[in-house]
Amino acid sequence: MNWQEVFTFQAPATITFGPGAIARLPGLVAGFGERAVVVSDPGVAKAGILPRLLTLLNNAGISAEPFTDVEPNPSVETVTAAVDRFRRTRASFVIGAGGSHSARASRR
Repeated sequence: MNWQEVFTFQAPATITFGPGAIARLPGLVAGFGERAVVVSDPGVAKAGILPRLLTLLNNAGISAEPFTDVEPNPSVETVTAAVDRFRRTRASFVIGAGGSHSARASRR
């Protein structure tokens, strides 16, 4: 596998990774609904990735609520807080943005 190419993995969640993958987000979530929770960690927010994701989603007509309180090896309390955010915002789907910690928290 060439790590310089975008690839997609699905089982049952879909993971898309690689250069330019962020630009594909609106197409990947088309039809999922109009509200999402974006689960990430503080590093993703500081790196400027989160604002870009939120803008792409907004431009696609999707209202997205960030949840950036994910720590390494997310605790039950963190996942519960993310679920509470999902319910409170009446989101239709969850996007995990970042590394393995965000992916773990967003899948649970």
